Amino acid sequence: MATCPITLSLFEGRGTYSISGLREIHPKLDVLHPLNLTHEEQLKQSRLRADKMSIQGVQPKLSAVLKLKDAAFSIVDSGGRFILKPNPSPFELNNKQ
Repeated sequence: MATCPITLSLFEGRGTYSISGLREIHPKLDVLHPLNLTHEEQLKQSRLRADKMSIQGVQPKLSAVLKLKDAAFSIVDSGGRFILKPNPSPFELNNKQ
């Protein structure tokens, strides 16, 4: 059993996303390839594009379009239909008292 990052529901099967999660993005989507950027590259791209997005906030985000033919997202400066948020960096607790 795995947890789908789109629906947050448990699903059986292979891959990262459940079919129901993929269909929430697009009815014809059967697979979604990972974004071809490392975590650091995602953060760098979000910093470079921060002034181009109309949605502001503390959390880094990227504007993207779905390339259905490629079954992948593509990062864009404007006109994106999806907002991708890179996973947060690990948080270390300081337990010193």
